[in-house]
Amino acid sequence: DALAVIDITRDTAYNVNKEITMSQFDKLLQRIRALDKNLRFDEIQKVLECYGFTMSGPAGGSSHKTFRKSGHLPITIPQHEPIKRAYVEKVKELLKSEDSDDENI
Repeated sequence: DALAVIDITRDTAYNVNKEITMSQFDKLLQRIRALDKNLRFDEIQKVLECYGFTMSGPAGGSSHKTFRKSGHLPITIPQHEPIKRAYVEKVKELLKSEDSDDENI
């Protein structure tokens, strides 16, 4: 019983490829839906990138990162840990709308 693997590329100084299994991804989604207060920025980043969002930050070195996807409003999240509940709620709502968009296809 092999698990599906999702390729994740993190935007780091070394551009390191990370892989997570589908079950790990599902657990991350569950933690977001439960508004887990211990979510890390890199976990939010992985999920948003899997949904097709790209991350960018200002040239001035701000700790805030903006995730964009065509046809969607951008979402800006500070790169602090743990991620505050208000930002997790925004990500939860965004993913909920993404999932409902997929059901309408």
